[in-house]
Formats: sequence, structure tokens, C-alpha cells
Amino acid sequence: MKTKTLLLSLGLGLLTLSGCDEGGKDSGGEGEGEGEGEGEGEGEGEGEGEGEGEGEGEGEGEITGTPQAMSIESDDLPSYVVLFTETTDISGWHSDTSLTGDGSSVAIGLDYWVDTDGSETCAAELSFDASLAAIDCRDCDFAFGINDGGIVDSDGSCDLNPVTSLLGDAVVIANYLAGWASYEYYDEYYGYTYSYDNMLAVGIAVDYSSYGYGYYPGPYWQTLAYDGMEGSYWNATGYDGNWGMNDIYEYTESAFDFDYCGFETGDAMVNVVSTTDNTSALPCDGSVVDVWTIDATAGDELAVGVDTIAADTAFDSWLVVVGPDGCVAGESDDSFDCTFAPLDFQCSSTAFTAAETGAYSVYVGSYDSCTGDEGAYAVETILVD
Repeated sequence: MKTKTLLLSLGLGLLTLSGCDEGGKDSGGEGEGEGEGEGEGEGEGEGEGEGEGEGEGEGEGEITGTPQAMSIESDDLPSYVVLFTETTDISGWHSDTSLTGDGSSVAIGLDYWVDTDGSETCAAELSFDASLAAIDCRDCDFAFGINDGGIVDSDGSCDLNPVTSLLGDAVVIANYLAGWASYEYYDEYYGYTYSYDNMLAVGIAVDYSSYGYGYYPGPYWQTLAYDGMEGSYWNATGYDGNWGMNDIYEYTESAFDFDYCGFETGDAMVNVVSTTDNTSALPCDGSVVDVWTIDATAGDELAVGVDTIAADTAFDSWLVVVGPDGCVAGESDDSFDCTFAPLDFQCSSTAFTAAETGAYSVYVGSYDSCTGDEGAYAVETILVD
């Protein structure tokens, strides 16, 4: 299976977390380029195939047969369902026009609350003492050093974010609060300059000593708010100002709980798409899938493939075939080189034998790597000769 990787940068390196892709597929052809044997399309093929890829018709080649009629059953079906929505609201303020230099103190008050599906599940009042600090803050207009913090009038049920609440925890220590009237950052990796107006950020230290590592003082800056940031506001005149954040998070789960019924084979390395009118388009983010249907008779040997149809709409596809018994009959990710290449990875095809007579559903989704705003494709099923 393909994994998504989240890179969290704290200025001291990259922390890598991996998890399974959502969007309808949770097992099967495992990894990029698995089962890449170089056969002629008959049998398993020989060569340097990696991974499982044990489906029928393995090895690169072209399966021949008769195209079968397909119809689209569900166009743009949501790939996930929302379990519940959580909204975190944070508003704070600081005000003291007499601040003139390093060491001047100011009291900071902060309200923090969480609503879950419209019901308040957390309410806390926090207070801090802070002093103007002379630190390296990338040309910030001001920086406060957080001297002390405490939760007031909290019922203890709040799960406070250590960064946005400024309280920190055993690993993250919020030491500074800084503001910029204008801020620019050049990302060397992407070659892009990011510009922000009226940006507010918290400077944190990271303590990994309990894990056998060290204490990293930073400060590593985490953005709290800037002009145009969705759900946030930040206004300041000199050292007077106020800020707030509104973060909405939806807890979701996959809309598809495929039953594999002992199915273990993966991709079949074949390109079965020729010329077909069965075309559609999907958003690149994998938020929706298409579902096509094909009628089959028990014993039919079938092959299904998804190919790209234009250079500016190429994408990384996946497909899952589900039989009339509700069991997965075939699935694929990265089987063959697309006609029009996506930014990365390949197109999808699989071969299977119909276990019973009836309608088979073909789920088609996106794993991104798009060359444009959406992914357009053609899908075809053939009855193998």
C-alpha cells in the first residue's frame, strides 16, 4: 500500500510520520513499483519483480480481449464521512503603551474554548506574564519572553494545544511571542517566497531529554495568525494589540470498508485501456471517487485498467473491483506507465476471474501527483481472449 508521509519541521530536523492512505484502499499492492517483473504478459514473468504483485497476468504486456460495456454508477462519491466537527477558538490580548525596552513587563490574558458539533467541551482562562526580549526573531517588530503561565478557572477537561495555548508541555516549551508587520520566507526546496502581513508567532524550545536526546532551545517559530489566514485575526499598533484563532477540524473515516474475504493478490502489470468513451475526472486530493459497474458471468476472465487521457490532467490513480458478493475481486495501484505521465507513480490495472454472475463495481480514486487542477481518466474492462 502507498503511504503518506508528514514532515514536521521544528528547525532542528524532520520528524517523519507515515500512515495508510485513505480514499478507499487499505491493503493490496504494497509499495511503489511492486511486482515489476518483465514478462510478456503470460504467467508470472521473470526478472527483478519486487513485492507481492501475485495477480493473474503478471509481467508487463498487453492483455487482449473484447471491451465490455460499463456504466458509471456514482459520480464523485465522497471518499470519507464526517464523524464529528471540532472548533477550537482562541482569543487573547495584551496592552501596555508604556513598553519601551527590554525587560518591560506586560500581562497577557487568553481565553481558550472548544466546541464539538456545537456543544462547548472545553473552556479555560489562561494568564501569562511576559517581558520584551532582545532575541534573534528574524527581524520581528517585537518579541515577548513568556515568564510564567497558569490555567485559571479551568474545570480540568480541556486538552490544550501546547503551542497555540502558549502553555507548552513536557516536550514543547513556549518561550516567546513575536510579531511582524511584514514577513517574508524563501523556501529553497520549492523555490518559492512566502509573504505575510501582520504575522504573530510563538517561539518554542524542544526538550527530547526524556527520550535520550537533548534540549534544543531554538526558538523554533510556529505561526499563530496573519492577515488572510482562514479563521484567524491579528491587529496591532505598536505594542497594543489583540489576536485570535479559529481552527475547525473534522474527524473523518473512510466511506469504504472493503471486505477482502481473504483476497491477497495485487496489481496485474497490464495496460488494458485502448480507446473508450468511459471517461471521467476527479479532484486530485482524493476526496471523492467514481464507481463504475460491469456485468460478468461466473468464470469470465476480466481485466480492468485506468489510464490518463491528457498531459494537463494526469494523476496517480487507484482502483478496487468489488464483486456481487461484496468481496474484493481485484485491486491495483501503479501497474503500468500512463499514456500521460503524472508527477510521480503509475496508472492502475488488475485482472481477475469472476467468481459469480452479477454486477461488479469498479472504484476509481486519486492519490494526487496531478499535473493540473484535477485528474481525468479513461477506464475500460475487457473479456480476456
